Amino acid sequence: MKKIFLTISCAAAIFFSGCAKNQALTNFEDTQLNPSALKYTKKTDIIVNNEPKIQFFATYLNPVHKDVDKGIESFIVGVYFVNEKEQDFRKYNYNVMLNEDKPLAKPYILSAKSLLVKSLPIKNPWGNYYIFHFPKQDGYNLKLKLINDKGLEKIKELKEEKKEENPSIQKQRKVQVENNLDIIQLDFQK
Repeated sequence: MKKIFLTISCAAAIFFSGCAKNQALTNFEDTQLNPSALKYTKKTDIIVNNEPKIQFFATYLNPVHKDVDKGIESFIVGVYFVNEKEQDFRKYNYNVMLNEDKPLAKPYILSAKSLLVKSLPIKNPWGNYYIFHFPKQDGYNLKLKLINDKGLEKIKELKEEKKEENPSIQKQRKVQVENNLDIIQLDFQK
């Protein structure tokens, strides 16, 4: 009797455990972004004296959101200034640019309760979120920058230096910047 009960119990346990619903994508079912949003989300921290100062994160919407206009490049951008009460990047004289292009319009500020913000794979509850739209970009490389006035001057100086260089050297050297408090860059590919 014990053997029959044990056999039936084991068979029932195997049968019912094999029928469990796959819930790997449950978190994505009711959101506006699809599960591949993580692939198109980038984040960087600017650290000064071993302390984080700014967190900059963005999600490239074109490949992950079905309702985005394909004639423009769209991003959700989040910015968090560590230990600061004010979180609006514009109050610190920062701008957001894509491959040296300015946005087509002022950024739209998203509520933290927005479905788009809730569906982001990486977010900071203390930061501010914005939607940016940029002109359609040629090529596959997208460089999204959070840049202040000093950073704009640095880029102008680097471009001027490049113009003054010998043409053979110009081809070899690209205008590159390092992430610091003046220029923060995230690289995306279409």
